[in-house]
Amino acid sequence: MNKLKKIILLFFLVSALFACKDNVTTAGTSVLSSVDDILVNTDTFNLQSQLFQFDYIYSSPDSFLIGEADTKFGTLHAELLTQLACPLDYKYPEGAEVDSAFIYMYYRSWWGDGSSPLSIAAYEMDKGTFSYTEPYGTNINISDYCSKSDEVYMLQQPRIILASKPTDSVYSNSESRYVPYIRLQLNDEYAQKIFSLNEFSSQNAFNEQFHGICITSDFGAATILNVLQVTLDVHYHYSYMKAGVDTTVSSVKTFYANSEVRQVNRVEYSDLKYDELAKENDSVNYIISPAGMITRISFPMSAMAERITDYLHTNSPDVEKRPYVNRALLTIDVLYEHKAESKKTRDDWYQPASDMMLIKEDAALSFFENKDLPSDTCAMVATLESGTDSLGNTVYYYLFNMAELLTRQLRVENQPDTLYMVLIPITATKVTNGSYVVYSSIKPMQTISATTIKSAQAENENMDIEVVYSGF
Repeated sequence: MNKLKKIILLFFLVSALFACKDNVTTAGTSVLSSVDDILVNTDTFNLQSQLFQFDYIYSSPDSFLIGEADTKFGTLHAELLTQLACPLDYKYPEGAEVDSAFIYMYYRSWWGDGSSPLSIAAYEMDKGTFSYTEPYGTNINISDYCSKSDEVYMLQQPRIILASKPTDSVYSNSESRYVPYIRLQLNDEYAQKIFSLNEFSSQNAFNEQFHGICITSDFGAATILNVLQVTLDVHYHYSYMKAGVDTTVSSVKTFYANSEVRQVNRVEYSDLKYDELAKENDSVNYIISPAGMITRISFPMSAMAERITDYLHTNSPDVEKRPYVNRALLTIDVLYEHKAESKKTRDDWYQPASDMMLIKEDAALSFFENKDLPSDTCAMVATLESGTDSLGNTVYYYLFNMAELLTRQLRVENQPDTLYMVLIPITATKVTNGSYVVYSSIKPMQTISATTIKSAQAENENMDIEVVYSGF
């Protein structure tokens, strides 16, 4: 009997299914009113790009640039101002006397011509010092902190070096290689002055006693050093009685320029060739670091908003649909010929940035000043990627997903005619888990790079962005 009931029930269910008038593909929408319809469309928008002068970035370097070099962008000059870390509550042994003092500069690499002579000089910062918490730009006025007069010249004599032919090096466990260094001997007056420093109660008190050091180059126009670390060593000796014998001991005290103090890299192009390079806007744009020139990209926001709004209104005149951008990928094509290290020439010393940030122009400086992290509504980061074109050639590019930013922007009441965004090379600290990336730190790139990209106006290769959007 139970079996018979099941057969009868199955018969009625099948009959009801075949009696249904709706097609299976419209079964879902048949129970929705037109108010709930989801509209989807695709539009393509043409972008514009141009060279944009970006005079400075906030200086918080992990390494330092020192030297001078002529480049296609102008003459790049870099110098370092740094405080020294205070050895809290330190005391020299009783009766200690100074023997000598040296500044050590450890450099991991250089740009330009490593066989061209470079003269290094060091001065005391006699006019002022830094606040640990205040941001300082790479366009800092050196004369506010250092007079560079003969009275504050710290060295026994200028040191002329060839970057590619170091005379000294030390093995670095962290880098698993020998790191070359430059030793600058202080004159007797400054050796005694540094040795006589005795205010070690706090870092601020020490900074008031000794403001810091300015390291610069005063000769050479072909080499920029990438300095990993700076220290100041005071060599001294003292005597004491050991088992009734007068014993002399030699020792050294090291003062570090590290993360406990402020270091500011002054970087400038003394004759930036902006006007000359801007003439190439219809073919290429440039993004250089640190600071100088970047690329601005213009998005036609009012036209984009108007076209999307018109589509949604035309297809749903009785119900206002909110716009959502589901997909908007922006590809920035990089003009780059990768070469093996052994095949690079002096003209290849500028390389494209590994990480690039696309950010709203009016938020660029405050982003770094506040030490913000990228969010898809204001700034986003892309890594230099490579692929293959239809002819089998290797191509390089940055790929930005702008869906979230454009969704937010489309809902702004007073829509600007143009949304300006800029490309800035950065150094990122991140953790990658598959396709998911978490950023813990973003800094403007402090080392040398030059990225050449195709202009948005490049002939037959205009920069477009395809926007897939919906409304509901």
